[in-house]
Amino acid sequence: MSEAFDRAVSDHQAGRFEAAAKAYRKLLDDDPEHADAWHLLGLTLHQRGRNDLAIQTIRRALLLNPRVANYHNSLGLALHATGDATGAATALQAAVTIDAQDADAQNNLGMVYTDLKRFEAAERALRKSLTIRPDHQGAIYNLGRVLAWQGKDAAALDYLRDACARDPNNPTYWNMLGVTLDQQLAFDDARTAFRRAIEIDPNGVDAHVNLAHDHLREGRYGEGWAEH
Repeated sequence: MSEAFDRAVSDHQAGRFEAAAKAYRKLLDDDPEHADAWHLLGLTLHQRGRNDLAIQTIRRALLLNPRVANYHNSLGLALHATGDATGAATALQAAVTIDAQDADAQNNLGMVYTDLKRFEAAERALRKSLTIRPDHQGAIYNLGRVLAWQGKDAAALDYLRDACARDPNNPTYWNMLGVTLDQQLAFDDARTAFRRAIEIDPNGVDAHVNLAHDHLREGRYGEGWAEH
């Protein structure tokens, strides 16, 4: 059983989700109380966008062992993907209650709190994530985002620039940097950021719209309407 589980995990880590799921199901046929197999089967479902089934499957793992932080973290991700931010926050809070040193769960909790507009709680969770793992790229970006939402633009820019430097090919990071620069009235720098986002992802709607608004605000109507 251990060798079969290890092979399934190897397939999973390599992105062979169908093969991994098939192997997890075979393990569960032989041992229906294999909590890790239930959890990881649920995670493959989440990773393939089948979140309703993922939630049911991960909850089977939690019925068998409710004291594993990662199970709650995965449940939170699946719930968040269905639009249930409140349920996701509850699951992720359970994860960090069990293991307060889980940087990923703290980051995910901060991201969900941001969606719920609980900005102070989000900031606390994200700072906790970065205390645990200072190079957590997602938490660096998400903290910049939540600081911007709170109007703390100068501090937000430090984190957003750091995120862009760490992952210069992420259009989401560049677009958010541009939005925050706009809030600081740094319009030239904002347009540079939006153009970088568009260069990376020419089909990215948000950056095109934001760049268009910048052009229109400054009376460059031809350029502005061209971006719409």
